[in-house]
Amino acid sequence: MTRVLIALCTLMFATAGHAIADEKIPLKVLYAGKLDDPRTEDYRVFLAAHFQSVTIRDYLTLKLEDARECDVVLLDWPDGPPRDMATGRFLIPRLGPDYSKPTILIGWGALGTAREFKLKIKDFCVC
Repeated sequence: MTRVLIALCTLMFATAGHAIADEKIPLKVLYAGKLDDPRTEDYRVFLAAHFQSVTIRDYLTLKLEDARECDVVLLDWPDGPPRDMATGRFLIPRLGPDYSKPTILIGWGALGTAREFKLKIKDFCVC
């Protein structure tokens, strides 16, 4: 939860001084989502219009190395959490215990990631 609050504050303060100017906010943003979903393209267009650098990656194959050069990570999955059909476990990015980037979780599908990092988000909080 702390990471999410830090990420939101970072975005809020970074955008405050740029609201009037046409210049882009000097942050490198990584958006990881469902690549074949139209929502991913919508986010890409929106983020590219406002931030200095935007990288798009697949949510399910995202690795720690992919996030090294960015300032903020947005993890998004538009549907219910993706699951391994054989085990029923959530499929999530394998970021590992050393992951420490400011991160914003978007969509119900990010519930698996929230559980992995032991964030205080319950199923009923993401409807």
